[in-house]
Amino acid sequence: MVYTENRLKIDHHSFHEKGNPYHLVIPKINNQEHQLQFVYWEGTVKVLGDNTKGNGYVELVGY
Repeated sequence: MVYTENRLKIDHHSFHEKGNPYHLVIPKINNQEHQLQFVYWEGTVKVLGDNTKGNGYVELVGY
């Protein structure tokens, strides 16, 4: 998993179909990263990929 400028690419090699090696996870609201005693990010997201489209909620700690 790679966090870069409000976009996440999540590798799912075991779910790889039709030449698309990742799903793109895009935050619906910018600047949801908290930098307290540890780095923490949470928020609603849109998910896009090969034959994939949806919404979700992500929580990341210590990335």
